[in-house]
Amino acid sequence: MKHQIRKTLIAAAAICSLLAPTVHACTGIRLIAEDGTVIHARTMEFAIDIHSDVMMVPRGYARTGTTPDGKEGLKWKANIGNVVVPAVVFGGWGFAPEAHYIVHDASGKSIAIEYVGGKLNVHDNPLGVLTNSPAFDWHMTNLRNYVNFSMTNVPPVKLGSIKLLPFGQGSGMLGLPGDFTPPSRFVRAVAFSQSVFKPKTGADAVLEAFHILNQFDIPKGAAREHEKDEHGNILADYTIWTSASDLKAMQYYFRTYENSQIRMVDLMKMKIDGKDMVKISMKGAENIKSLNP
Repeated sequence: MKHQIRKTLIAAAAICSLLAPTVHACTGIRLIAEDGTVIHARTMEFAIDIHSDVMMVPRGYARTGTTPDGKEGLKWKANIGNVVVPAVVFGGWGFAPEAHYIVHDASGKSIAIEYVGGKLNVHDNPLGVLTNSPAFDWHMTNLRNYVNFSMTNVPPVKLGSIKLLPFGQGSGMLGLPGDFTPPSRFVRAVAFSQSVFKPKTGADAVLEAFHILNQFDIPKGAAREHEKDEHGNILADYTIWTSASDLKAMQYYFRTYENSQIRMVDLMKMKIDGKDMVKISMKGAENIKSLNP
C-alpha cells in the first residue's frame, strides 16, 4: 500500500490540528463511483481567514524540514517513515499543532497518517473518513456505539396494545450525533458516505460529495470559544472552503465561504513534473445570477 501510494500520480491529503489548544474542525470523506472513479472530498474550518490558495505540488518535489530552533532540517521526497516530527511552533498560530493526514490513491485504497508525540502511526482506512482528535483508532472503536445505525427506516414497535410508528423518514439514523465535535462528525461522515446511492460517474460523485459535506458546513458563530482573544475578538470556527479531488480525471474542485460556486483546476493541464509549486487563488465573491426575463 505504501509503495503504491508513493507511485500514485495524485493523492489528496487532509491536515487537521489534532491536539492543539483549540481543536479546529476538518472532515474528509471518500466516494467511489460505478465507473471506478475515486473522489476524496473534505472541508477546512478555522476561526480566522488563513488566506488559502490552491497549491499544485510537482511530482517528486523535494522538501526540506525545519528544526525546533528554526534551522534547516531533513530533506526528503517520499520517505515519510524516516522523517522525525518534533513540536515546532507555527508562528502564525503561536502553538505547535500535531497533524494527521488522509491519503487516497486512484484505486480507492486509503490510509490515515498520524504523528502522535513525534511517532509515526499509519492506519489502513477502509471507510476513507477522517476528522480531528482523538486518534484515528479511537474513532474506529467509537463507531461500535452506533451499531443500530441503518440507512432504512426502522419498523414499528408494538408494546402491548400500543403500536409506535416513526414520525417520518430517517428513523434509521435516529440518535446520530449532530454537533460539530470531531467524534460526532466522524460518525456522521461514515453514515452519509456509506449510505448514499453509488454515483455512476466521477462527475456525479463530485457533486454527491459536495451534497454530503453540506451536512458539515459551519456558519460563522455556531462554534465559538467562550472567551475573546487578546484583541477582543470572538473566535468561531467556520467552513473556509470545501473541496473534492477526482483521482481519475486528476481534477480538483472547490468552493469557499464567500463563493459557493464550484470551481475546478485540471492537474493534467499543468506541469506535473515541473520544478516549482504553482499557486492558484481561491478568492472571489458570490455571483448571483438573475433569472428575470
